[in-house]
Amino acid sequence: VPAESAETEITEEETTESSLSLDLNHIEITNANIIYHDASMGVDFVSNSSDFIAEGSYKGDIFNLISTFTSKEMNVSYEGLTAISKASFNLESSIEMDLGTFRFDIESMNAKLNELPLNMKGWLQLNDENMEMDLAMDVPSSEFKSLLSAVPGCYTQDFNQVQASGKMNFSMVLRGVMDEVKMPSSEIKMGIQNAQFHYPDLPKSVTNINMDLLIENKDGDPDQSILDLKTFSLKLGEDPFEMSLYSKNPVSNPYAKGNIKAGIDLDQWKEVLPLDSSSAVSGKITSSLSFEGHYASVENQNINDLNADGSLKLEEFNFFSEDILPLNINYFEITANPHSFKVAPSKITYGQSTIEVKEATLDNAIAFALNDEMLHGRLKIHSDKINLNEWMASEDVSAAETSEASDSSALEAVSIPHNLDLEFSGSIG
Repeated sequence: VPAESAETEITEEETTESSLSLDLNHIEITNANIIYHDASMGVDFVSNSSDFIAEGSYKGDIFNLISTFTSKEMNVSYEGLTAISKASFNLESSIEMDLGTFRFDIESMNAKLNELPLNMKGWLQLNDENMEMDLAMDVPSSEFKSLLSAVPGCYTQDFNQVQASGKMNFSMVLRGVMDEVKMPSSEIKMGIQNAQFHYPDLPKSVTNINMDLLIENKDGDPDQSILDLKTFSLKLGEDPFEMSLYSKNPVSNPYAKGNIKAGIDLDQWKEVLPLDSSSAVSGKITSSLSFEGHYASVENQNINDLNADGSLKLEEFNFFSEDILPLNINYFEITANPHSFKVAPSKITYGQSTIEVKEATLDNAIAFALNDEMLHGRLKIHSDKINLNEWMASEDVSAAETSEASDSSALEAVSIPHNLDLEFSGSIG
């Protein structure tokens, strides 16, 4: 660009805004590996063998883009929890973008995650202080098998041979303004009716799958949000699982009511679900939990206003993985209520080490956490033998790690809270 040597007189013709027009005939990215890591949000996204094809046009502030994105293997996790695992993904979209007002009109957005189709339409506008939107998403297919394909671990190479029946429905609507104090009105519905599935070469099925879920906010006030999981139930072989949950007023005074009941024989898992051959699990799990109350009752130390009661029992529980020593729990039972936690006498074997819990109680834990009251606890254990050699790291410690570990300048004396009444006794043969 030639530099201006001196001030020049600007004519009226030169001040007229010019418009740029551009046609994007074809842009293509093939076989790309895409990695996105967001430490602040706890999100990890990995897409392998990805293809992107697009065409569009640009005139003035309006940019139209028609694109297709495919991924042969997509993995997504949030806060360490797997949301999508080794899934195929396809997205076809047509979007009009007004770069002057930052408004995005989604004429069509059709996605497919494994066998699950998802459609979205609507618009989104980004303003200086907020976002405005009117978006609608739904699942055009009503077959339960399409939903099953999107569940991590369920989509295997022989998924096309999986026998499944039942119906499902999903819809989501977001409409209104989102800023620091307001959210768009929303309605999310998801249901499963009388579904079941059976993997080839496995003797048993998962049956009687039913779910009725509603997440709703009618006016955009976050405190008016409700979550109503009326039911979620299934039978894993012959073992039932039932769950319900209702919550409201998450800002002013959170309220929750729910229950969980389960009796699961883990030996049946390998007869129902295809498991990773590098790990094995067996035993029986029995659990029962019910609760109801407002958070204000906890915050104001009105423990008696809470209704909560639960228990968890493990019998002949065995777990094996390549990463840890074999674990066996002959019997373990914990019961809990707002006042106390109690572990029944139990025996735990980890590798060649065995520990027997003779007595374990913890009283006044909630009042201790919220109101600095006295915490009472008793723990009594016995072990015939503990093999520490199995617990030691096999790799050598580096010189840098040794130097860092030897630096005790940052160490300070540990202050023991005054409100502890804890007693521990143990013996090791």
